[in-house]
Amino acid sequence: MQYKMRILGAVLLGFVAIIVGMYGFPSFEEHVLNSDSTKINTSEPDGSEKEYARNIEQALPIQTGLIFENAKQIYAASEAYSQCETENKGVRDRLETINESIMKHLRDIDENNLIRDAVFLLQAEGYFQIYEALSTLHKLQLVKEAEHFQQAPLRPTQEEIDELTSTGYYLRDVLDAVTQYDIELTIIGAEVFRQNNNKRGLLFRRGKDKLLWSPDVFIGHNLAAAPTYFVDDIAAQYPVSQLLFTQAVRSRASIEVLEKLLSSFNYNNSPVFTKHSQLQTALQAAIEIESLEVMRLILSQPDLQHTEFFFNPLNTIIFETLNTESQEFTDTHKSMMALLVERGFMVDVVPGPFPKSLMLAGYPAMLDRPVVDQLNALSIPPKHIEKLRIHPDSELPLNLQDQLKREAYDSKLLLDEHKERVKTCDSLKQNLQSLVPPLASIDDIVAHLSADKGYVENIQLLEQQSLTLVDAFYSKMEREPRDTQGINVIAASTLSLKDIPDTVQAQIDQLTPFERHYLTEVYCEKFGKRYMEEIFDAVQYMSFNLLSHESCLAGSPHDYIETERIFYLHENTYPGIVYSELKRYAIGKAIDLLADPAFQRPKDLQGYPHGRDALMLALDLKLAAHSLDKEDYKKLIIDLIARTELKAEHLKRLHRLKVEHFMFFEDIALIHPQIRQAVGSPLVRFRTFN
Repeated sequence: MQYKMRILGAVLLGFVAIIVGMYGFPSFEEHVLNSDSTKINTSEPDGSEKEYARNIEQALPIQTGLIFENAKQIYAASEAYSQCETENKGVRDRLETINESIMKHLRDIDENNLIRDAVFLLQAEGYFQIYEALSTLHKLQLVKEAEHFQQAPLRPTQEEIDELTSTGYYLRDVLDAVTQYDIELTIIGAEVFRQNNNKRGLLFRRGKDKLLWSPDVFIGHNLAAAPTYFVDDIAAQYPVSQLLFTQAVRSRASIEVLEKLLSSFNYNNSPVFTKHSQLQTALQAAIEIESLEVMRLILSQPDLQHTEFFFNPLNTIIFETLNTESQEFTDTHKSMMALLVERGFMVDVVPGPFPKSLMLAGYPAMLDRPVVDQLNALSIPPKHIEKLRIHPDSELPLNLQDQLKREAYDSKLLLDEHKERVKTCDSLKQNLQSLVPPLASIDDIVAHLSADKGYVENIQLLEQQSLTLVDAFYSKMEREPRDTQGINVIAASTLSLKDIPDTVQAQIDQLTPFERHYLTEVYCEKFGKRYMEEIFDAVQYMSFNLLSHESCLAGSPHDYIETERIFYLHENTYPGIVYSELKRYAIGKAIDLLADPAFQRPKDLQGYPHGRDALMLALDLKLAAHSLDKEDYKKLIIDLIARTELKAEHLKRLHRLKVEHFMFFEDIALIHPQIRQAVGSPLVRFRTFN
């Protein structure tokens, strides 16, 4: 054990330097609290493509040239629907402002018990359903605990890299001392770490694994195998914490060790932050390792707190069981549950989102009949929670209580108004769709292919039908592994990247996206990364979705970023950077790139060969976007039109935009009046496959 931990300490600095560039975390608060993650409406319109074709013929039976005979009726319906959506958006914006204000109040509260009181107050005022309130409470507490741990940014600056490296040095010193069971150096190392870092530890990734490094985690983990004298020294001289004790439980320290730790600090079962970005109490850790003995020890403590809702040990066992294939309690589970019932615990149950439905309090889990029957058979009583109440002696400031009550009331009024407007808008939308059916989904790209044709020939076939189909085929072929033997033959036949024979280049031109990406990797291994420009010139394509951080082309964190930049700046590669960002739904990033002096070439807006360009994709994304989507499609499209020569495929999408988002179209037309010619074009048929 000592040898392994020394090795871990020795390599810590190395992989901290690597991970900060490769495996950094986004803002934890954004990750946990951001609930509006749906950017594109993926619901499919009713009916098959044949049904779509019949509907379009019925809706638009006669056209004069390319102009609808019933255009006036269609545009009037579109304008009415668009006006309704615009007005409803105003209501949603006011509602969102109030919701943001409420969440800011909650985030600004420092103490967990006051956060709990504030959330319970809002639930009592009708702002939250009970299950929503408990979920929000848990997320807020999770964010608060996460703030105590340093996390590597996604794209760290040199200053941040230096800071993380320094943290690695301090942690290595603590780890070395702990694995040597040297109490004096352990205390000194931990103190030096705290003096130079205001966090409790460091959270980062290594490959697919998450790691949490902290003096208390090191000590708690090593106490499981530590000699008696070191355990005694820690209990007597080191400031034992909830984190240290919980880690000792998780690492299966003996009862004797745990008893000594409990005698040295005021234990109250407070939850701690884990490497899995969750909160866990020591009692839950005992359940995780399935130790009845440790559970009995913890349950015997006089000041046992944090045993409700998410931290209810019975709820923990039930949720764990619900995540198994059989969803049946094991004998060990039954023994643990019997012990808890004996100590007076009950299952916390709250009303679910559907009539007569029940949920496990604190967890995103419905209590269905099979599980309820098992609980009844084991005589495990439920505790039905119908309402959450703020503590009568709460120290939550009265002015904040009044503010939350007012905002909860205003939110309810706006929500009711929004619901009524939604009904009106839905009726107008149905009227519009009766005149012009919605975009057809691409359910299966294979249905549009010819089995008798090869990859390149099918691209040409799809181009005649729809450029959206072309892009869907590219995406499919990027994800579809192929036999790489032929790629290796091509690489072996290439003696120099500066003089590739025409026969070899012809073979490259027939490769799928997956095969091209694989060839870039093989070429890099064969010729070296210094020939990256020549590799891109020959192969033209690589996928950053397939690129491994350990691959030849990636190299170090800085090299990986540089590889991206070199690829997109190269004159002979595809797709362009703006198109690529839109494929990732990075609307804001695409808008920024349009103003970047380095990416002002037409090439930067191009997509795949024979497929859509950035403006076509942007229009398709807007047409497929949900009405709640907050992205700035208007600025994106305005900026793209300014840099794009409009062609037939653009006009098809712009006409569809006018039909479905009349006022949005008119706002753009005020800046770019040339788009009004789109009314003479047929409508684009397919919904973007993204």
